[in-house]
Amino acid sequence: MYYAGLDVSMKRTAVCIVDAAGKRVHEAAVNSTPQAVAAALKRAGVQIERVGLEAGVSSAWLARGLLAMGLPVIVIDATHAAAALKTGFRNKTDRNDARGIADLMRVNKFRPVWVKSPAAQRDRALLTVREQLRRQSLDARNTIWSILQGEGFQPPKIASPAFERYSEKCLRIRLSDTYCSRWRQLRSKSINRSLNSTEPSPFEPKRVLTVDG
Repeated sequence: MYYAGLDVSMKRTAVCIVDAAGKRVHEAAVNSTPQAVAAALKRAGVQIERVGLEAGVSSAWLARGLLAMGLPVIVIDATHAAAALKTGFRNKTDRNDARGIADLMRVNKFRPVWVKSPAAQRDRALLTVREQLRRQSLDARNTIWSILQGEGFQPPKIASPAFERYSEKCLRIRLSDTYCSRWRQLRSKSINRSLNSTEPSPFEPKRVLTVDG
């Protein structure tokens, strides 16, 4: 049986294939695309039992592409793999990391991680962007509140609905419409509408932990 390890970076991926005894039978460095990696694995001409790669930014996309091509890909926990690689190799290089991941596949000592679906990753990205916009909007409100006080106005509390109307009116007097329009962009509700329009998951939530009392 043969085992493969992939060390994935943004542009290039190091590929290493070892046999059941740990002997290297094939090494390559290819572009970080499913087609290029699959071609490098098939070029060795051996039946691969497991293909491992560490969890990272590009891992989910690459793993889904390789799985669609029928390759037995496993995404493993990066922290656990890093600790194991430190004990096996002194010099940290892409080539050595790929060799170490291949050995982890060979001895079956790794922690697999769940690869999220594309829809779940997009929802998470939307939530992240919405949180960043919320923080920026709050920072802008605090700044505007301080500006208005410095100009001699007495603005209402930031959480009050009247704050937006009052601040826009005062800012037009002291500043410009461009500043107001920028602030409106931070309060855009398009992301909220996108999240609210997302269809609910068909899976029912389950209680996974209970606490006495």
